[in-house]
Amino acid sequence: MTDFSYALSLGSNLGDRADNLHRAVQSLDSIAKKIRMSRIYETAPMYVAEQPMFLNMAVTLVSCCEPELFLQKLKALEQDLGRIAEIRHGPRLVDMDIILCGDMMLESAVLTVPHSGFRERDFVLRPLAEIAADWIDPKTGQSVAELAKMVRSDTVQLYEKTS
Repeated sequence: MTDFSYALSLGSNLGDRADNLHRAVQSLDSIAKKIRMSRIYETAPMYVAEQPMFLNMAVTLVSCCEPELFLQKLKALEQDLGRIAEIRHGPRLVDMDIILCGDMMLESAVLTVPHSGFRERDFVLRPLAEIAADWIDPKTGQSVAELAKMVRSDTVQLYEKTS
C-alpha cells in the first residue's frame, strides 16, 4: 500500500474561527496521520473583500488515500463540521484544501494538484513555509519558502487570541 504526503491549507471566517480550525485539525485524524501543524494566522479576505477576516493554517500529513478519494473525505469532514457551500471565495465555517501531494501533478474534473491558486496566496504560503519550507512545487521547481518570499504582504499576521 502506498502512502501519500499531503500539504493542506485550512481556513475559517465564521463563528469561533480558532475553534473551527482546531476541530478541523482533530477531524483529520480519521483519514490521515498528522505530521506538522503551523501556527494560526489572521488574514484579510481575498477575491470577495466584503466578509469577515479569516484564520488560516497549514497541516502536513500522510494518508493511504489517493488524491481524489482524499478530497472526497476532506469535503465530507467539512460538511460534518457544518460547512455549507455557498458563494465561491465567500464566507465559510471551515475550508480544507489540498495544496500539494508530494511531487505529484494531477488535473482532473474535481481536483488540481498542486492547487491552482496557491502560488499567489500569502495566506497559504506563509503558514505552509513554516512547516514545509523545503517542499517543492512540481510545476515550477521552486520550494515553498521561495514561493512565500515572492508574495509577502501585510494582509497576513500571526494570530493572537485576545480573549
